[in-house]
Amino acid sequence: MKKLVVIDDEQDFCTLVEMYCNKNGIECRFANTLLQGMELVATFLPDVLILDNNLPDGLGWTKAAYLLDTYPSINLNLITAKKAIDKTNNEYASYGKRVSFFHKPLSMLQLNDIVLQSNE
Repeated sequence: MKKLVVIDDEQDFCTLVEMYCNKNGIECRFANTLLQGMELVATFLPDVLILDNNLPDGLGWTKAAYLLDTYPSINLNLITAKKAIDKTNNEYASYGKRVSFFHKPLSMLQLNDIVLQSNE
């Protein structure tokens, strides 16, 4: 069974993703802080990670390169409520398709793309 982790402090969003994963046969876990999320990733070893930027204990995106380097099979989906994301010239370009960027709120189509990438 494929595995997905959500690190986001919005409980409703985590619950929505978890329900969507369960419907699609994907094991899902979530954490509401960066520290809890990093520990969860290390123990659960997900195929797909949804990582919010603004978390109660830090900026999630500061851990992106570490996560990509430490877990080379992980697909990382960086999400934020901020409007400006520079996807053309950023530090994640070298990771190619393993990194995706999304603005909140996510559409159901975007959520579907994220969740189902774990079935590839």
